[in-house]
Amino acid sequence: MLLNASTLPGRLQLFRNVEIGSLSECISRCTFREMKKGEQLLSPEEENTNVYVMISGRKEVYLELDEASPLTLVEPGDCVGEMFIYRR
Repeated sequence: MLLNASTLPGRLQLFRNVEIGSLSECISRCTFREMKKGEQLLSPEEENTNVYVMISGRKEVYLELDEASPLTLVEPGDCVGEMFIYRR
């Protein structure tokens, strides 16, 4: 999926108050990661130093791997992993 500054603001809560023109540099510095169904993004056992923004698709969030139902669902426009910023 090709992304540019004009396609992001309406979809991503993280950028909702950012001017479109100022996003171009930010987007050019991002790494895009495509994930397979069932692939784990974050783990409490591993240190995280990234913020992830869901561009498309959905991910279920579990606190424990053996939980029967997800705690929440991450959908396009949501970000995850941002808690590492608060721990620093």
